[in-house]
Amino acid sequence: MLNKITKIETQKKDKNRVSIFIDEKYSFGIYYQTLIKYDLSVGMPIDESLKNDIIISDEYNRGLNDALHYLSYRNRTKYEVREKLNEKEYSTITINEVIDELIKLNYVDDESFAKEYIGFKIKKMGKRKIKYKLESMGIDSMIIDHALMEYSNDDEYSAAYAIASKKNDSYNNISYKKRYTRLSGLLNRRGFSYSVAKDVLFEILEDYKEENQY
Repeated sequence: MLNKITKIETQKKDKNRVSIFIDEKYSFGIYYQTLIKYDLSVGMPIDESLKNDIIISDEYNRGLNDALHYLSYRNRTKYEVREKLNEKEYSTITINEVIDELIKLNYVDDESFAKEYIGFKIKKMGKRKIKYKLESMGIDSMIIDHALMEYSNDDEYSAAYAIASKKNDSYNNISYKKRYTRLSGLLNRRGFSYSVAKDVLFEILEDYKEENQY
């Protein structure tokens, strides 16, 4: 059945969207981009097929705008964007198209995200925990492993040493055994490997072995 657009009205709650009326009745809302794309105007005939095309196209614009708003707070991974759009119940086709566009625009880049995250966290936690955190954000393990290759065991050792040394300086009158237990637990929670933690604690606690502190 062929009907006509009888009114196009800017929405009160969102000035970027318009309401489309067909045969004097509200039919659907779309962004101005979609209005321009389909060159819609009052008096224009519109059938169900065209109407569905317009709605699908507008869902893409809406999804892209939501994704860009989500990205405005901080960088995100593909997985995080996908999950956000899933929460808003966009179709799989729309989500895939939005993510493809974001990748094309370099707004989403898992490799760059991983490198930036590692650079920020490498002095605060070990490689094991960094990898776990990035995997929880949906980044492929191969991307993570490749990004971590830029950081040597010496980098991880230096980070662990700085963390353990600072914490050790805060301890007063406790035994070697207690220091070792607390510091090894700290480094383990921060995701440092057993071998790194062992070497660090050997160096830091060497002078405490003979002390009879409790």
